[in-house]
Amino acid sequence: MPDIDDASHDMFIIEPYQVDRKLAKLCPNKACGLDEILNWFWRDYSVWLAEPLCAIFNCSVRHGIVPSIWKQANVVPVPKSNPPTTIN
Repeated sequence: MPDIDDASHDMFIIEPYQVDRKLAKLCPNKACGLDEILNWFWRDYSVWLAEPLCAIFNCSVRHGIVPSIWKQANVVPVPKSNPPTTIN
């Protein structure tokens, strides 16, 4: 797959300080993702993780390829009634 031209991907390129800011705000009490890395780890080590994560994301944008693992998620339905009366 050919690289995307510079003009179209520039708006999606991120900087390490932006990644650091987002990671530093993670709530440690929330559930972790499929990688099973706890949020406190991302938050506490955001200063050191921001640059490599930024480089990985920007490389993905430049090449126009999104790894399939980034497209996966665990979705848990939450019932609106309390307690639920039926399970469909």
